[in-house]
Formats: sequence, structure tokens, C-alpha cells
Amino acid sequence: MTTSRLLTSTLGTAAATLAATAALALAPVASSASADSVIALPPLAGSDTAASATAHARDGRLAAGCEDYPVRYAVRDAGDDWMLDLVVRDRSGDEVASASLQAVEHGARGWTTVTFCREAVRAGTFSISGVLTERDGYEQVEHPVERSTFRLTR
Repeated sequence: MTTSRLLTSTLGTAAATLAATAALALAPVASSASADSVIALPPLAGSDTAASATAHARDGRLAAGCEDYPVRYAVRDAGDDWMLDLVVRDRSGDEVASASLQAVEHGARGWTTVTFCREAVRAGTFSISGVLTERDGYEQVEHPVERSTFRLTR
């Protein structure tokens, strides 16, 4: 085989491999369609239990101006690489605050804050929910965070 035919054959194989890899990268991944509908998948390979997370805030007063409110969270059985996305919704279901935590920056348990501005939200009942994304290399599994509620009064 001549050098030019060998090069053409090799380039053709490389192009086919690149095209197949690109198609896999663009293939849909099991994930949530929206923040309200989460697909619960089995534990990652080698994991005995499914990961889970909880988030809770205490009842309190809606302060004048903008104020940070503490939220306690806990992540269980998610390994060393996870991301916790929390969403706070008001009584009408509108998203009013959010927080995103990653294992590399936060412990599996702790406190974070969400900010409320009294001029932008009305006192009442709020809910916290979200998604825990457990990662192992390129594999990701999403777990819903059980919804909890708290009240803020004026």
C-alpha cells in the first residue's frame, strides 16, 4: 500500500472514530426534565445504597431589606463527587431563591444561606427541594431532595 493510501485509510478510520465519539457525547443523558420532575435512578456501580440529601430551614421573620437565611443540609452515601442544587419556592410555586453546593467546597453536612428581599417576596410558607447529583467519572445519577417547608412572617 502506498503512503498516500495508508494515510487516507488511517484518516478515514480516525474520522469515523471521532464522529462516533461526538455522537455519544451529544446523546441524551438521563436527567430531570425540569426542577419539578426528577428521574430517580439506581445507585452507581459499586455503591451499596442510593445517595440521598435533605435540606431544612427554620421558621422566622422576613426582615426589612435583603437578608440571608440559614439552610441546613445533609448529603448521605454520595461518595466524594456530588453536587447539591436547592431551590426555594414561595406559596405560589415561584422560585424565589436557590443554592448550589459541591463536594469539593462543602462538607457532607452543614449550613448554607439563601437570600430573601422583603420587597420581592411575600411572607408565608416556603418550600425547599432540589436535586443531588452523584458523579463517578462520566457517570451521573440524580436523586431528588425531599421537599421541606418553613414559614417566614412579617
